[in-house]
Amino acid sequence: MDKRQKKIFMLCWCAYASAYLCRTNLSIAMPKMISDFGWDKTSGGLVGSVFFWAYAIGQLINGYIGDKVKSRPFIFIALAAASIINIMVGFLSSKALLITLWGINGFLLSMLWGPIVKILSRWFPPEKNNDIAVGISTSMIGGYLISWGLVGQIMTLTTWQWAFWIPGIIVLIFSFVWLIGMSDDTEKAQLSVLSKDDYKSNPMNTQENVQFSETMSLKDIIFGSKLWLIALACIAQGVIKDGITLWGPTFLGEIKTLNPQMVAAFSLFIPIMSLFGIFFAGWLNKKMQFQEKKAIILLLAGTAISCFALYFSLKMNIYISTLFLSIASALAYGANTLLLTIIPLNFAKYNKASAVAGFLDFCSYMGAALAGVLPGYIADNLGWGMVVVMWVILALVGAVGLFITGSRNNAEKHQKVV
Repeated sequence: MDKRQKKIFMLCWCAYASAYLCRTNLSIAMPKMISDFGWDKTSGGLVGSVFFWAYAIGQLINGYIGDKVKSRPFIFIALAAASIINIMVGFLSSKALLITLWGINGFLLSMLWGPIVKILSRWFPPEKNNDIAVGISTSMIGGYLISWGLVGQIMTLTTWQWAFWIPGIIVLIFSFVWLIGMSDDTEKAQLSVLSKDDYKSNPMNTQENVQFSETMSLKDIIFGSKLWLIALACIAQGVIKDGITLWGPTFLGEIKTLNPQMVAAFSLFIPIMSLFGIFFAGWLNKKMQFQEKKAIILLLAGTAISCFALYFSLKMNIYISTLFLSIASALAYGANTLLLTIIPLNFAKYNKASAVAGFLDFCSYMGAALAGVLPGYIADNLGWGMVVVMWVILALVGAVGLFITGSRNNAEKHQKVV
């Protein structure tokens, strides 16, 4: 990786990580906001749900737009506007206006992922896809940790308004760093664009008679390459990954009747393991000769096995249950890394990297949206054991979907010097 590539990668990493300052701050500030405004939990949850849906729909729209426009100003507008929205939220007391602005914030932040994947596809050759996928995926965990640390500290020292003002100011400053630091010739870099003769080595080519081109619509690609089955896997891992993130502390607290301090201590192990899961996915993909579909199948199968073991450990001590829950989360995060980064990078030569990244991220967040509703309903009516059974079934469904698409050898692409 030369100096320019390192600079481009770091700007992309910081852009996506900084976005978490403008989205996770709500969950940290919410308890004080509910108290100050006299809201119930349903009202507070509605604000978060609006963000979720706006973000998911925005991924679908902005992923498509991202292939049509220049990424540098597009991402600058997203970061600058989202930071201004956050600053404005700190001055609000109207629930309706806050919900509206937070939905707009979700749509703005959905403008980042697809264009970032497109930039990386232009600046790095295919043999670097695995390393780039792992590296950029750590920005998700890094963003969470930075946000929890910074905003959490803010909340202990001052009012909830500062949880929006300070992140907003930081991201606004960074948006100009992005604008100045990102190269004007980003769109001209074509390091990873393969020749049309390389099509048959593309693992997404599951039908020999399909002929892709830059003029094909996203719909044609979704069905022509069986991408819809990969989308199914994205939904499945989204339900599991975000279900564990959202319900993990409640799950551990209720099955083991722990006090809040103990829940917090054991829950911290989940994101730490998830970070290791991202690195493990990259290592596994290399061991599998860069056949990412086979690697994803193994990761999802491992998730199912971990959840299966979790089911039988529910009556055991807290350490064993936490271990299996954390392993399941780690493997789901690993699958997420390969699904949402390497798969879209395979479509760079058709100028569809951003659109495919947006589509798959949309599917993942549809799963995340279900992760809030399904486990809660099942736990209330059937118990946490059946929630774990649901995770097992979904992981297997995702693995079967990937298996049906076929798992062509992708090693040729990584051996090629572009």
